[in-house]
Amino acid sequence: MGQLIGETGNSGNTTEPHLHLHAERDGVGLDLRFTGMAGRLYRGRAIRAFP
Repeated sequence: MGQLIGETGNSGNTTEPHLHLHAERDGVGLDLRFTGMAGRLYRGRAIRAFP
């Protein structure tokens, strides 16, 4: 299937594991596009992995 792009973790002052994503090319930030998800992405939305 896809390529591993990150792992969740819990460091610093957090209450649960989480993942931050940032993409850039030549120092310029890139938009990220997710497929196979219903609804919009927004701050605080929980995304569940499927088997």
